[in-house]
Amino acid sequence: MKRAGIALLWLFVGCQPAADPRPNVVLVTLDTTRADHLDVYGYPGETSPGLSAFAEEAVTFTAARSTSSWTLPAHASLFTGLLSHEHGVRYDAAGSLVLEDAIAVAGSADDHPPYRVRGLGPGFETLAENLRGRGYDTAGVVAGPWLMAHFGLDRGFDFYDDAEISSDVGRRAGRVTTAALEWLAERRGDPRPFFLFLNYFDPHTPYHAPPRFRGSDRSPVAAYDEEIRFVDHQLRRLFEALAADGLLEATLVVVTADHGELLGEHGRFGHGASLEEPLLRVPLLVRPPGGTAARQSGLSIQLSDVYALILGLVDAPDADVVATAREATAAGGGRSFAEVWPIPGAPDSVRWRTVIEEPFKLVASPEIDYAMLFDLEADPGEERNLAEQHPEVVARLRALLAARATAPGAPALEVEGEILEQLKSLGYGR
Repeated sequence: MKRAGIALLWLFVGCQPAADPRPNVVLVTLDTTRADHLDVYGYPGETSPGLSAFAEEAVTFTAARSTSSWTLPAHASLFTGLLSHEHGVRYDAAGSLVLEDAIAVAGSADDHPPYRVRGLGPGFETLAENLRGRGYDTAGVVAGPWLMAHFGLDRGFDFYDDAEISSDVGRRAGRVTTAALEWLAERRGDPRPFFLFLNYFDPHTPYHAPPRFRGSDRSPVAAYDEEIRFVDHQLRRLFEALAADGLLEATLVVVTADHGELLGEHGRFGHGASLEEPLLRVPLLVRPPGGTAARQSGLSIQLSDVYALILGLVDAPDADVVATAREATAAGGGRSFAEVWPIPGAPDSVRWRTVIEEPFKLVASPEIDYAMLFDLEADPGEERNLAEQHPEVVARLRALLAARATAPGAPALEVEGEILEQLKSLGYGR
C-alpha cells in the first residue's frame, strides 16, 4: 500500500506542468535622471549606493542615450523600439490629448499654451502587449503625469496604477514601491512569469526630497541630488524585497531613465527643448536572472534598443547581455539618434534632431538651415560649434539624418533671423 501511494505521488508530480523557464521582467525608469549624477557613473556625490550595489551583479552601459529630452516620447521609444518621428508621440498644437484635462498644472493659461500632445497610434505594438501575448502577467506602477493612462502608454498592461497623480508634481517614490510590492504579494503563487514596469518621478522639478535626505546645501544641484538619493533608497527597498521573496534570481531587471536634466549648462535649467548631452546621457543597467559579474560596456545604445534587448533576453535568459545588446543595436550602425518637438509657441520652439557618431555629434533642424557640430571627445561640454570647420562631416551626418524618414505631416516652422540670434543667446551654436 505504501509503495502504491508513492507511485501515485510520483504520478501526480510527473503530471505537474514544468516551471516556466522564461524570466520575470522588471523595468524601472528614473525620470529626469542624468547618468553623470550617479555613483556608478563616477559621480562623487554619493547619490546612489543602492544602485551601485545592484551594479555589482549587472552590466552597466556607459554610453546609453535617450531618444528625446522629455518623458512621453522617450517612454514611447522605450516601449515600441521606435524613434520619435516613427511612433509620432510628441508635443503637437493640434494634438488630441491635453495634460490639463488629466491633472492640475501649476501656473495659469496665460503663463504657457496648453500642453497638447499627439499620443501613440494603435498600429504600434508595445512591450507590454508583446509580453502579454506571450503569456506574461503585466503590471505598471507610475508616478509621472505623462505616464498616466490618459496618454495611452498603459496599453498591454493587465494592471496599471497611476493613482494619486493629481498634479504635475507626480507622486512620491515610496508610494510607487509600496504599490508594486503589494501587486507582487497579491499574485504570489501565480505560475505565470510577470512583467512589472515602475516609473519613479522624484528627480523632476520641483526638487523637494523628504527631510531625512536633505542636507544644508540648498542649491538646485544639491536639491536635485537629494531627490536621486531618495529614489535610490526606494530602489534598494525594491531589490531587497525581490530577493527576500526569492524572485530576484528568476528576474531580468533593467534600470534606466527617460532623459536627463540641464543644471546650469549653457545657462539653462530643465529639459524638453533641446538635445545637449546632459539631457541625452542616461543610466542603463541590466541584471540578468541570477546576476552576472559586474562589468561595463561602452556600446552605443539608446532607449529604442531596450525593447529588442529585453525580448532577446526573455527568449534566451542565459545569453550574454552585451552580445544581446549589440544585436539589438545593429540596425543603428553604432550611431545614436534623438529628436525633440518643443512646446508650440515657446520662445525656442524649434524641432531639433541629432545624430551621434563618436566622436562627432550633429544637431540640426529640418525647419531651418542651421547646424551645430561638436567633437564630444575634445569638447564634452558642447561649447565649440565646428560646423564651418568640418563641412564634409556635417554633410555626411546630415545625410544620415535624412535617411531616417521624417514624420508625415510634421508642421514646418518659419524661423526668422531674430529667432536664430535668440537661439545663440540660449547656448546654441557657440
